[in-house]
Amino acid sequence: MQELYDESTFLVPFPIWMLLHPTALTKGMLKVNGPNGETAFPIFTDQDLAERFKASVPPLAHYALGMAEDREKFKPIIEVLSAQNFTHVSLDPSNTKTRFVPLAEFVAAFDKGRPAN
Repeated sequence: MQELYDESTFLVPFPIWMLLHPTALTKGMLKVNGPNGETAFPIFTDQDLAERFKASVPPLAHYALGMAEDREKFKPIIEVLSAQNFTHVSLDPSNTKTRFVPLAEFVAAFDKGRPAN
């Protein structure tokens, strides 16, 4: 199995799971702030990871679990992230760790539909 993220390659996994505000869907995107000023949108490679993260952060209890099964379904989210000046995606965040992937790198891999080097 190829690693999802390493030093040289990032693969865009599908389906992508995410937490969405139930009434603001694309207007109030959930943000994870990184230690170096990153503004990231959390994405999850597994439904269970998304549900555990939601359960571990009580203010997210009212957020809806969403899934994008392919590129076409996730493309509007990327457009909103770019418009709202997100700098990264946060890959499989938990209360103890996450990996910040630059949004530009994520979009490049997403657009190509294959690993970005």
